[in-house]
Amino acid sequence: MSALVFTLVLIILWGHSLRVQVKDRTKDLQGSLDELNLAQRKLIEQEKMAALGGLSAGLSHEIKNPLGNSMTMISYMLRETDHALESVKNKKITVQAMIEYLEGNRENIELIERNLDMANELLNNFKTMAVDQNCRK
Repeated sequence: MSALVFTLVLIILWGHSLRVQVKDRTKDLQGSLDELNLAQRKLIEQEKMAALGGLSAGLSHEIKNPLGNSMTMISYMLRETDHALESVKNKKITVQAMIEYLEGNRENIELIERNLDMANELLNNFKTMAVDQNCRK
């Protein structure tokens, strides 16, 4: 009978040891899972930031074109206006030259307006897309 009791005690102790081992291993595995989940969240955030950076670079490039064109036109118009003003002051401008100057400025202003409208539309589209993305979350 004592051999049977001894065997039962050994089985109970062995079972307890196994439960402790399973508990420790489960704790280790949970820690590993938590680390993997954290790494996954960080990776997703990094991917989002990379995508946003690419999108921002693309938007910046697209906006630079119409704004750069507008700045070039404005610089040209300033030089032409200075020249026209000097001609008026010196009474060396004809009515026809003044008409050509004003018509040229009108065309340039229309081009500037189209370029600025294009830049504004790009920004509005970007804003709309950003709002749509936030609403989907």
